[in-house]
Amino acid sequence: MQKTKIALILVLIFCILPRLRHPFISGDLVDFGPYYTAATLARDHQGIGIYSGADTGLDPQNVLAGSSTLFAKTARRIGVQRPFLYLYPPILADMLIPLTFFPFSTARTIWAALNYAMLPFAAFFIVRLLKLRLISWGSLIVLTVLYSFSPVIQCINMGQVSILLLLLWASGTLFHVKGWHVASGFAFALAAAIKLTPLIVVFPLLLMKEWKTLRAFFVSLLFLTTVTCFINTPSSLTDYFIHVVPPMSRGILTVINISISASVERLYVALHHGVISPAVTDQIPAALIWLGKGLDAAILGFAALLIYSRGNAIRTADRTIALALFAVLSVCVAPVSWQHGCTLCFLALCLLWAEALREPKSNLYLMILVFGTITQTTSLNEFAYKNLDGHATRPILAALLLSVTPIGGVVLVFTRLLAMRSSDSSSPTPELERQALPIDSPNPVA
Repeated sequence: MQKTKIALILVLIFCILPRLRHPFISGDLVDFGPYYTAATLARDHQGIGIYSGADTGLDPQNVLAGSSTLFAKTARRIGVQRPFLYLYPPILADMLIPLTFFPFSTARTIWAALNYAMLPFAAFFIVRLLKLRLISWGSLIVLTVLYSFSPVIQCINMGQVSILLLLLWASGTLFHVKGWHVASGFAFALAAAIKLTPLIVVFPLLLMKEWKTLRAFFVSLLFLTTVTCFINTPSSLTDYFIHVVPPMSRGILTVINISISASVERLYVALHHGVISPAVTDQIPAALIWLGKGLDAAILGFAALLIYSRGNAIRTADRTIALALFAVLSVCVAPVSWQHGCTLCFLALCLLWAEALREPKSNLYLMILVFGTITQTTSLNEFAYKNLDGHATRPILAALLLSVTPIGGVVLVFTRLLAMRSSDSSSPTPELERQALPIDSPNPVA
């Protein structure tokens, strides 16, 4: 147990140090501009226009809106200087309509403040999952590390939505544990309606036969879809799923795309072209793209198989951790995952470390947990693209380092799911005995 505490202290130092160097974030919130523009169009009953320029059939990621598009004209009118195309489902734009009644500069400040305000709420749900006292050293550590987590810093810096997704995933998990199935299903459905990758939560819920939460999830998703159609007309959803999503499914070859498929493509272009650049994307063989997609499917399938193989014998503790682990997978297997997306991994890391502090773990498991935690901070990614990518003699090293984050996440998920298969196989099923959650044991930190 002592070695676990020492390992945790070292990891905490690694997570907190970057924040000590930059205690206050000063970013341009570049991603909030498209949100604000789309919300303005939705408010003006022009919801179909939020995808103007993004529905051409070409990959719309990291692309500025054409000056002649309705989206660009609206952006200029409201003061958005760099109108990147809006690539999310319409519900996010609808949720941000109240901010459009403020000038863009004020709305941007409010959005940053809301992101900061969501951090204590996300920490609260995690603390409740961990069964820590609200006023305790353990709770303070959770909040401090969340505030210091590099992906969270990047999320606030860019004006992204990942903190809201973490809040929804953590609350949905807690509500599910407490048996509040409607609230849990709605939280997960709202996350999936904001960004499609949280749809992955269907896999563990289905495999663990959590029918009540699953039913609430689909009913809530239907309700949110109806609301979206009412505000933006059904054409907006049709345009999004038919013309916007398919071109994005290929992924995008940039140094900050941390997905598995992008890692495969990066290594190829580093070996064959000596540079990692979106300019060589068209020279990637189609077979290699399908290889990346196949790896994503294989990873997801193997994770599902590990849960399915346990049948109804999955403990309550394992069910809770499985929901959090699939949030990690959602980052790794998506075609495009920016570094701020690792914010979603924070919940799983908290649950795994709480479990490790309570139960004896092997040295190998502890090493994997340390490795997996450090990789999800994305610090190695930052080092790679800041120091290696521009050097022609180092693209392969850069490609390998940029692959560490998704590989670390996948290894961590598989390690814990494999341990679930062999954990306490003689214990009663959840229907006979609700075993203690990782959070139900006496608090080792507080």
